[in-house]
Amino acid sequence: MMRRIDARALLTAGIVISAISLVLVGRRRDTPAPAPTPAAAHEPSEQPRRATTHRLASTLPIAPPADVRPAWVEPEAMRDDARYLADVVRLAVDGDRELALIAHYRNRVLLDTEGRAAYQKMLSDPAMLAKVRGDLSHPPESRENLRDNTRRLMEIDYLDDALAWEANPSREAILGVIEELVLEDNFREGLGLDMRYSLAGNKRELFTLLHEHSQDRALALVDRARGSRLEKLLLFLRDDVQARAQRIRDAAIAP
Repeated sequence: MMRRIDARALLTAGIVISAISLVLVGRRRDTPAPAPTPAAAHEPSEQPRRATTHRLASTLPIAPPADVRPAWVEPEAMRDDARYLADVVRLAVDGDRELALIAHYRNRVLLDTEGRAAYQKMLSDPAMLAKVRGDLSHPPESRENLRDNTRRLMEIDYLDDALAWEANPSREAILGVIEELVLEDNFREGLGLDMRYSLAGNKRELFTLLHEHSQDRALALVDRARGSRLEKLLLFLRDDVQARAQRIRDAAIAP
């Protein structure tokens, strides 16, 4: 159920998708050029990970946050990548008790019986699924920032763990929510180009996750997007996930 996630996804998901994002949503004259991401100077080096990982995971235990959420401050450069990543995650979950608890459970390699039962309750909770759907569907910010990017990636991790639990009674509902999130045109007026790239990157993560658990349903989304603004994006996502799967097959050691 537990997957460790590559921190580089914070800044690379939008870059991978940028070529078709320009075709998809265009760049309006009144949209300012994106400012450099403040955390880019401190981009952590790639950490060892499992072959199936895609997203961000915490590296230190995180307690549930206080009720009062302090003002957001970009983290300072840390002495090592693990401390920097843990600092980013702490700030991302601050003020969101549910997200903090998810990070708390995901950080543990082995959960005891009580902890596993508590986490599975969250993974099958319709209210939690509705919260994640709303957060991923309509993020309030109009410009990209590290804190909110991290929050969205952690919520995609939640969906990942929820589907990894094969006996999840909410599995069908989770797959349906992922389909809706991929197909939803949430590139609203007024979004900065950097934020458009970030949302396209989120759709890439979600499409990949759906493809892992239901390939037919993922590929069917391409036909459902025909004639919409998302058609070219979905075509790209299909080709991208198939190309990555082929590269993995080509790199596999023959028996």
